[in-house]
Amino acid sequence: MVIAIIQYLSVAALVGLARLSARVFTKTLLSLLSSLVLLLIIIDTVFKKVAGSSFNDAILFHLLYGIEGAGLGDFKSDIIKFSSLTVVGLVSIWFLAFKKRSPFRTISTDLTLGLTGVLVFAFSAVTNPFSQAVWKVLNPNRTETFVDFYVKPEITSSPTKKPNLVWIYAESLERTYLDESLFPGLTPGLKELEASSASFTNIEQLDSTGWTIAGMVATQCGIPLTTTGGNGNSMSGINYFLPGVRCLGDLLRGSGYHLAYLGGADLNFAGKGKFYQSHDFHEVLGRAQLESKLPDKSYVNGWGLYDDSLFGFVREKYEQLLTSSKKPFALVTLTVDTHHPEGHISQACHGLKYRSGNNAMLNAVHCADKLITQLVRDMRALDRDNNTVIVVSSDHLAMTNTASNLLARRDRRNLLMINWPDHIKPRQVNRLATPFGASPTVLGLMGFKTNGVGLGRDILEAPLLLTEAYQDHRAALSSWMPEFKKAWQLPKDVKEIIIRPKSRQVVIGTSSFSIPALMTFNSKKDMVSLVFPEGEYDFSLSSPTEQIVLVDDCDHLEPKFPELKPPRGSLCLIKAGEDKPLEINQQSIVAI
Repeated sequence: MVIAIIQYLSVAALVGLARLSARVFTKTLLSLLSSLVLLLIIIDTVFKKVAGSSFNDAILFHLLYGIEGAGLGDFKSDIIKFSSLTVVGLVSIWFLAFKKRSPFRTISTDLTLGLTGVLVFAFSAVTNPFSQAVWKVLNPNRTETFVDFYVKPEITSSPTKKPNLVWIYAESLERTYLDESLFPGLTPGLKELEASSASFTNIEQLDSTGWTIAGMVATQCGIPLTTTGGNGNSMSGINYFLPGVRCLGDLLRGSGYHLAYLGGADLNFAGKGKFYQSHDFHEVLGRAQLESKLPDKSYVNGWGLYDDSLFGFVREKYEQLLTSSKKPFALVTLTVDTHHPEGHISQACHGLKYRSGNNAMLNAVHCADKLITQLVRDMRALDRDNNTVIVVSSDHLAMTNTASNLLARRDRRNLLMINWPDHIKPRQVNRLATPFGASPTVLGLMGFKTNGVGLGRDILEAPLLLTEAYQDHRAALSSWMPEFKKAWQLPKDVKEIIIRPKSRQVVIGTSSFSIPALMTFNSKKDMVSLVFPEGEYDFSLSSPTEQIVLVDDCDHLEPKFPELKPPRGSLCLIKAGEDKPLEINQQSIVAI
């Protein structure tokens, strides 16, 4: 509250200084600074509303890789409200600043007023929660050095009879919702399932694990999700998602498993489809593939299929794999109905509400409890051989929603329960652990032996977990982030790139990337950044130690270079600092 008051007082002070000024230049400068402070306040508020945080690694990831497939319709009212507030606030600032000068006299010169305004702005920017959060994300603690805690994932021994695996990621359905003292009767189905499962009650969320694809990478690969930098869309342009690490899919396929992923949301969003395709899944189905099979094509929400529709396809796929697959299989799915800010209610839950029904998100969680546990019961009924391990977990903690004020009353933890009647002893495990430990623990209970998966260790068997190996495991994790960026295996020692207009590909050695592509190379000709931009770019960026190269449609560059008259559909390549793009109409080799 104190910081918020300081921010608003800074806006008022800058406007007041502008009114005292007699020169248009000083008034304009102070009005601009006041507008910037107001924008920082609004941006901070918007991010807290949408993502539950002023700025974090989840927001950074989606800014870098775009929001294709996101259910922005859920935030329509917030977008309208904050856009209106922004317009009203900015108009008010400029109107008051340039209104007739205040009758109060001042002996201060315009130079003094301007310098005072700059100091007020600097203080406001430094103390603004958004500015501080951005600095923290972009400049993480580097006090620790990289140590050998990472283990290359591999299976050292396998069970004689390999069980099937079903992994249900429940969108944002954190363990806190199971707290009966906080939400009595909210999740009766999951509580019943927990009574027959190994349930891990102390899974904390770490940096770079707090959004869907990051949660999947953490639980399946045992590492935090870093980015390749820049501004671009949803990873659809990269040929492999984290090719430098082995994940759960790679391990299971190597052990003879058939792998399938079914999700109701767009596969392009955040690169989920690329992730599963890159890590050995045979079938990867999302909204585009499943929506056409719906009896009622209009029965979708902003994110994709409702969970009752999705679970129908999941149930069908499970039965098909049980009856026709000669291999053991792993089936992974992700729900959407409990997505913030208010969730969505499937038709199968018509008339179902939590208590008074006044809290939309709690109604959605109550519905999800019914649908998930019914799916588990159906699978158990189909599995006559009792040879399926079923995992129910959250992908990450809930972001800002209509139940956030209630969730904040507890120490929040992720959900992870592993169910296999007559094989897994029901128990609650309160050992402090991380999402990295999910896959080695699941594999251990399936009968496989591993030394760990990345930073993850078997929560039940390992003598030392990440949380126990370091006095400050969060600081240690932060210091390792540059190491995990290497998992993208960006090309090194690049002498030239090949542009293929027909296939719209940039080829570098054995790697290929979709166009548009924005690439940055260091002085050693190693690629240090790769993104697939959607919007406009600053071509003036240049550095004595880096080379920035953009390949895009010439049409997109024409506004910046009006002298361009390329044929429609032509590609252009431009290097930062150059005055004119190179038009490319046929396969070409360009030196770096």
